[in-house]
Amino acid sequence: MKYLLFLLLGFLGFSRTWAQALTVTSVTPRPHAVAVGRTGPIQLTFSQPLGAGANTLRVLSDHRGRLSGADSVNGNTLIFTPTQAFVPGEVVYVTVPTTIHSAAGIPLTAPQVYQFTAATSAGPSTFTSTTTVALGRRNQPMYVGEMKLVDMDSDGDLDLLATVDSPTARAVGLQFNDGQGNFTAGLNPVATGQAQLLRPLDVDGDGDLDFIASFSTSTGTRLRVHMNEGRGVFREGYSYPIAPGRGPNNLLVGDGDGDGDLDLLVVYSQGTDATLLMNNGLGKFTPSVISGTDTAKDMAWGDLDNDGDLDLLTVGSFGLSLRLNDGKATFTPVATVNTGATFDYITVADIDQDGDLDLLTNGNQGPLLYTNNGQGVFTSKWRLLVQPRTLTDMDGDGDLDMVNLPPAFTNPPLAAVQIRHNDGAGGFFGASVDVPFATLPDSFVTGDVDGDGDLDLVSSDASHVVHIRWNGSPPASIPVTPLQVATLTPGRHQLHVAPASPVVIGYNQALQPPAVPAAHLQVFSAQRGRLAGTVTRQEAGLTFVPATNFQPGERVSISATPIDPLGDPILSATHVSQFTTAVAGGTGAFSGGSVTSVNQFTFRLLAADVDNDGDQDLLSCSNVSNEVIVSLNSGNGTFPTRRFFTVDKDISDMTVADVDGDGDIDVLVSAGLQGFTAQTGKVTVCLNNGTGYFGGAQA
Repeated sequence: MKYLLFLLLGFLGFSRTWAQALTVTSVTPRPHAVAVGRTGPIQLTFSQPLGAGANTLRVLSDHRGRLSGADSVNGNTLIFTPTQAFVPGEVVYVTVPTTIHSAAGIPLTAPQVYQFTAATSAGPSTFTSTTTVALGRRNQPMYVGEMKLVDMDSDGDLDLLATVDSPTARAVGLQFNDGQGNFTAGLNPVATGQAQLLRPLDVDGDGDLDFIASFSTSTGTRLRVHMNEGRGVFREGYSYPIAPGRGPNNLLVGDGDGDGDLDLLVVYSQGTDATLLMNNGLGKFTPSVISGTDTAKDMAWGDLDNDGDLDLLTVGSFGLSLRLNDGKATFTPVATVNTGATFDYITVADIDQDGDLDLLTNGNQGPLLYTNNGQGVFTSKWRLLVQPRTLTDMDGDGDLDMVNLPPAFTNPPLAAVQIRHNDGAGGFFGASVDVPFATLPDSFVTGDVDGDGDLDLVSSDASHVVHIRWNGSPPASIPVTPLQVATLTPGRHQLHVAPASPVVIGYNQALQPPAVPAAHLQVFSAQRGRLAGTVTRQEAGLTFVPATNFQPGERVSISATPIDPLGDPILSATHVSQFTTAVAGGTGAFSGGSVTSVNQFTFRLLAADVDNDGDQDLLSCSNVSNEVIVSLNSGNGTFPTRRFFTVDKDISDMTVADVDGDGDIDVLVSAGLQGFTAQTGKVTVCLNNGTGYFGGAQA
């Protein structure tokens, strides 16, 4: 009897615990939806009324990073209202954390992870007008690999992030959008190296997009995280090495463990495992090996059984393998599909609009579509005409269309991007919409570049430009205000400037982040050559702080010529100014001093610091001996050391300047006068080696 009573009490206790469990009963928008209204909100219903406190959702975008918004509770409903509307075509990731609790203090049983896609407007899908964006110099080949249209500077429009490879640059480049589809010209490298795979994501949850890229090195491949410090300025963060010969083939982004931050799944080209890089929420990752993947050629993850976590699909010579997630990033193999086929490509999406993720593959049986019954059981539906490169709603009708390059066997080759519209049930059998280009594109990306709600096309080929094809009419042109110098300190031709003064240039508008700030502002001394110092960028200006103070009475010139690493100007014209530093004073009476010998018929005498020791040396020239004499200052106004070098006969003049910008004073000598009758003249450039020796003369 006591035993039965114990069992009864235990059962009642278990029932009470089970009845009190807090679970999610419904979500709006539904998981995997592909045409969600762009104004939101996100709404979740729970099995019990919610309590006050930490009832917040974690909402991130693949276009913009973590999204800001307001969380509110109404009984058993939690509502997230985004601060800004969703971007057309962006994928929104939602994590429902276990910090959410009921009014009775009971936490959510398990985290829930799901995603949806924001709706696009009904564009005409007629891509007639083209705009080009120059990434490099004309007639210079440049291979553009992966391209992403994402908001890297948090200004509400889509910028262009791309991997580029050319004879002069291997980098990840970033072109900023002005909101009308006008991109900054020239390559703005935000990471250097031979980049291959590229994934923008908000790794630290601070509301702006960082990115991860794979870089080939002499010792293998390295994954590097580049942290966005605001408005598209980056610093290198976490780095993960990959052994030589292992790839990777693919990088997958998602919240694998339901903790509210984005993790990374690394798919290798060789080996029998994959690596799950678990994010700590601050952009630092802990690797975890997923073994037994055989020779997987590709992977995809998504909530395949609709239980609120990301499951894993792998493909290879073994067929298709499904691994279910326990909610804590432990993946258990449960099924293998079509073991008689070999696959090398896989992606998942809700193709037939029934609320679950379907499967698209490619392999030795061609492109195939498998439909999901909602529980992770897949059935082959039909063969596709081509392998999709992108699945997105190009015509704004609420289903996913296929966008791809023409098949390789097309004869003659078709220089176009092809769009095949979905019939709503996963059929792509209608005629393709071919968007022609002058040459065959290497890669492409879709996105709402001009902010009109429909998706435009951006493609690259082997030239130095990328091409933008507008969906419908091109955006109306808007006046572009040229970048100009507005203020200058010290002022132009100013005298008596304090030797410790910085040089500050103010522009008429905010600057895009320069890749090499020192190249935008150069400062020269007439007596010492190019001056060393530190250049920093403000929102609308540049500041140069010299490494050492200016010298008394020094004539300083400023050259403000903003250039990118490929030499494309940003300012409409070079801006040059000069000023003179103050001296300590004096009476104007001269006494004492020393005498230094020079050659006969010396007609030009100059003072400059040719050996970089901080004092002024003397240079003189003679048109009889055809020599330049360098008299080095000992620091006390005496010149015991003399050096000579010979130039062409008939010297007519001499001047000094840092002509090669290496920080020392060079000598320029003109010649070509005989008996005061002009003959063929020339200027000889004598380069300083930094110690007052002049070699490497150039005529």
